[in-house]
Amino acid sequence: MDNSNIFNNNSTKITHEKMLIKILISLTILMAAGVIIYNAFFKKEISGVDFISENKKISTKAETKPKKSQKINLNTASKEELVTNISGIGEKTANKIINYRKTNGGFTSKEELMNIKGIGKNKFEKIKYKITV
Repeated sequence: MDNSNIFNNNSTKITHEKMLIKILISLTILMAAGVIIYNAFFKKEISGVDFISENKKISTKAETKPKKSQKINLNTASKEELVTNISGIGEKTANKIINYRKTNGGFTSKEELMNIKGIGKNKFEKIKYKITV
């Protein structure tokens, strides 16, 4: 038996295995690049907290919280909406807001909110961007 022939066969086998490993690594890299490109151009961006599943919106945020651009309407908001969505408004002040709009037929301007005891200019300045009439 010729020892050089056995050595050549093992050497060829090892070379083929290395080549297969290189091909598999290359294919893996190409697939990963394809997924990245697909996600970059074709996937709709989804934030980390809001998901859409079976036509129902699932959110980890409180359901009564408005979106950043959504404002709370002083003439239609419930007590819970006022307390939850406007920082600095507690249950007592929310009750005063509701009583004021019932008594006066609703708010005609945001500034009218300062007529309520407990809401001064400073508090109004902090919340005026979160409210509407």
